[in-house]
Amino acid sequence: MKRDGGQGTRSPGRPNRVFLSTGRTREAPSTNLPAARSSIVGREREMAEIERSLASTRLLTLTGAGGSGKTRLALEVAATSSG
Repeated sequence: MKRDGGQGTRSPGRPNRVFLSTGRTREAPSTNLPAARSSIVGREREMAEIERSLASTRLLTLTGAGGSGKTRLALEVAATSSG
């Protein structure tokens, strides 16, 4: 059995369920991306550009000033493209 971030143990037969030490179960996230705490507003154009660029390359670097939202934008694109 594999540990799941210290919060529980994943069952080898059921990869989408996590058994907690309390004996309860919860649904495991479908990705290992952190959950968004808020929605992203007004970045549709940038998201579309990133998605177009990713269609033709495996590695894409986002650059910009610190605090401009590069990581948040990348996470949002990854979350929407992963399903």
